[in-house]
Amino acid sequence: MQVGSGKGEVSAAINITPLVDVMLVLLIVYMVMVAMIRQGVPLDLPDALNARTTSLDNQDKIITLSLNESKEVFVNLKQVEISNLDRELAIAYQGREGQPVLIKGAKTLLYGDVLQLMNTCRQLGIAGVELVAKKGAVAGGVE
Repeated sequence: MQVGSGKGEVSAAINITPLVDVMLVLLIVYMVMVAMIRQGVPLDLPDALNARTTSLDNQDKIITLSLNESKEVFVNLKQVEISNLDRELAIAYQGREGQPVLIKGAKTLLYGDVLQLMNTCRQLGIAGVELVAKKGAVAGGVE
């Protein structure tokens, strides 16, 4: 007895088209999320004439501190209160000793705001701190 051989009978064949459609949608969602995670917190970074590009090979090992125009602090993509920054940063830095911490600050911030993040890193004994800027011409800069 064959299933689906006669007129009006149910076929037991697997229809793979819906599965492929769902997998393609999931792939597109994944690609968009990875691009958003790599970009991090959206900020208007200051321009730097000699900014160097960094490789994204060790992106999962790098800690990024971000400070936006509203003075909200983010450890990687997680928003934290400034009073809890040292605790959250210490937790995030465990297992990543020796790696530098990247600090991204909006260009409208004051020097002291970014310096406060650098001091927190120093107090925790973090090996190195790097400031992130976008490559571009500096308006009114020193030649």
